[in-house]
Amino acid sequence: MRRSVQLALAFVVLTAAGVASAQGASVLEESGTLTDRYLMVGEVRDVLHAANGAFQACFLEHTGARDPGEVTLRFTVGRDGLPVDVQLEVGEGFDELGACLASAAGTLEYDAHDGDPLVVAYPVVFVRDDRGPRTVPYPIVFVRPRERAFLWIHVPPSADPETRALLSSWLYP
Repeated sequence: MRRSVQLALAFVVLTAAGVASAQGASVLEESGTLTDRYLMVGEVRDVLHAANGAFQACFLEHTGARDPGEVTLRFTVGRDGLPVDVQLEVGEGFDELGACLASAAGTLEYDAHDGDPLVVAYPVVFVRDDRGPRTVPYPIVFVRPRERAFLWIHVPPSADPETRALLSSWLYP
């Protein structure tokens, strides 16, 4: 008897969750509302790799024979898919290069998404070797990890980040 009560209770909870989810789904179908998708890091990487030619044009125009050192592009992809707060970390004396790269990155478009704005860091690599001067697409896009929602357990708002990280690692291996 006890097992059947547990199963009935589980059925009621799951049914209620399904009804609540279905009620929320109608909101997603209305024009101009959420798309119910997250922007994946691979999508960001593909857009950045496609912009490699524009990045290379900036390097060729603004570096001459000088080595700019490490160059890192930082920006945030808003929910509308447009980059905002575009910044560049570039060596001293390369302000024009930084402005050119920031302008090129600012024109990129990503898919709209429902997730939080995605904070991105991307190294732009420029090399001069026996194959000539060129930019090399970096294989990794660095993003700030998203905080995970705890759906079936209550986590007090006062829980410290270490506790949240530990719970997250247990629930989402």
